[in-house]
Amino acid sequence: MGKIVLRELTVRDAPFMYEWMKDVELVQHLGRDYSIMTENDCIRFIHDSKNVIGHIHCAVDVNGEYMGTISLKNIDQDRKCAEFAIVLRRCAMGKGYALVAMKEMLWRGFSDLKLQHIYWYVSSANRRAIRFYDKNGFQQAERDQITRLIGSEQYDSLSQMLWYLEEPLAYLNR
Repeated sequence: MGKIVLRELTVRDAPFMYEWMKDVELVQHLGRDYSIMTENDCIRFIHDSKNVIGHIHCAVDVNGEYMGTISLKNIDQDRKCAEFAIVLRRCAMGKGYALVAMKEMLWRGFSDLKLQHIYWYVSSANRRAIRFYDKNGFQQAERDQITRLIGSEQYDSLSQMLWYLEEPLAYLNR
């Protein structure tokens, strides 16, 4: 499988980040228009990611090569929760990298940041992602669980999404 580590994003990752952004099939269900992005936007994101409070963005690195980006966003220490996100390049899919990286990022959230809830959403049309999460035992969340965490206003704008919620006890029992 290769050695998988989460590391700081660097400018040398930009061409590979841009690669997945231009993979139409890969990004079609991600809820953002990546077709307008440029490699300079990737570089700007990498630079900005070092200075944004409440967000942690890392490269999923396998044997020294960028394979994707993994994040904890909207970290709320008062509510003890954060939003999770991951995207991998096509060449990294199906190799087990996502699960290893995901477990490491969840561990950081629960252990280092002392979070009690990490949530994420996925388009109901993104069958590949849903199969991955379900196959690996991640539980879909009910609407009222997410509403209690992040408020109904944000949830309503994302009501067509499936939500997942991970908590420390479930993580430790995985």
